[in-house]
Amino acid sequence: MFYFIKKSIKLNHEFLADRAVLKTGAKISEYQKILLAFSSNAATPSLAHSLNYSSIKKRFTLMKTHTSQRAIWLRSLLILPLLSILIYGFSTTHVINELKGEANNSSEVSEVLEITIDGNENIYIDNEEIPLEIFDEKITEKNYERTSISTSSKISVSFGQHIILKLLEKNLTDGLSFCVTADGNTIPENYSGKILEPLHNYNKSKNKKATKTEIAEYNKLAKKYNAVAIENRKIPLEDLKILETIYRKMTLAQRAEAQPFPECNPSQKYSRAEDNKKFIEANYYYKGERITFEKANELLDKNKNLGMYISKEENIVHLYQEPFDKSKVVIKDYQKTPSAENGNLYMVPQAPPAHNPDPVEYVKELGKRGATFYIGPHKYSTDEAIELVQKSKEATIDVSKYPEVHLGGC
Repeated sequence: MFYFIKKSIKLNHEFLADRAVLKTGAKISEYQKILLAFSSNAATPSLAHSLNYSSIKKRFTLMKTHTSQRAIWLRSLLILPLLSILIYGFSTTHVINELKGEANNSSEVSEVLEITIDGNENIYIDNEEIPLEIFDEKITEKNYERTSISTSSKISVSFGQHIILKLLEKNLTDGLSFCVTADGNTIPENYSGKILEPLHNYNKSKNKKATKTEIAEYNKLAKKYNAVAIENRKIPLEDLKILETIYRKMTLAQRAEAQPFPECNPSQKYSRAEDNKKFIEANYYYKGERITFEKANELLDKNKNLGMYISKEENIVHLYQEPFDKSKVVIKDYQKTPSAENGNLYMVPQAPPAHNPDPVEYVKELGKRGATFYIGPHKYSTDEAIELVQKSKEATIDVSKYPEVHLGGC
């Protein structure tokens, strides 16, 4: 390729040299004779060499050729369409869409959701009063980037928490600014902290998840016990604690990728609530005298050396300090019926507190009264139950077996 390019350049230079000589007035025939004489000086006849012959012939032919002005114009006209076709063929079209719509959207995104709550718990969004019933609908009308809340110190903590929960449900707590106005009153201690408690709990639970090592340990145990038919499945208490602890720490995404939780054989289930009920309903005796369940707990708390003898057949529990001998037990006033007069009145377990429309507050109240929380067969602490209810939009609370409380939709 390089050889042919070099040859073409050399030949072009020779054509240009010939033209320059002829322009000075030299005759074509005499100039051709000079070229032939110059090429015949070599030992080998130059014209016998095909390359030299071809070159001389082309030079002679070009000397006799005269291109007319008309031919030049015709060639130029032919080049123009060819050039146009090439430009069109190798060009591309870039369409730029109008950005007006996007500009409008970006202005909406940058908007701030401004919420004001007065002392009467009236809600205002952008200075427009909004009933609580349509609050959810109003805060989702636009795409808000940040949320700003200004509230009176006269509103109740539960109402403030309710608003925070609504914002959490709609993912509108990013970049939240919260301001409390005194309205002539002293702002209660940690008032803002109490109102923002659902947000703090949510952030805590969001940052808490099981580590890779814990998930690997869980998967190993779960796979082992899932391989056993549920009728024959027996999970040691130690392994069950590990499985439940890690499972509670997992996020929803982690649970979806992990092994299914190995449920216990129904015959293996242990109900602490049932055992607690039996203890509450038992007849307690100390030094031969019948005492209440509360009094028994008080004695056991004060004296760590007290022992218990439990007679399941008779539903009787004896408290003792000396080595216990059943044959020496003397029950005083056994025939007495427990009553308010003799101080041995048995108090039935308390009924659950009145229903609260706010599930988080209701769980807190139940926890304060000693309720135990379950999701299926798994028991959860009060704090864990609160976290689960806060995350769920459709949590259900079943108190039909109080003090055993069953949560659903978590």
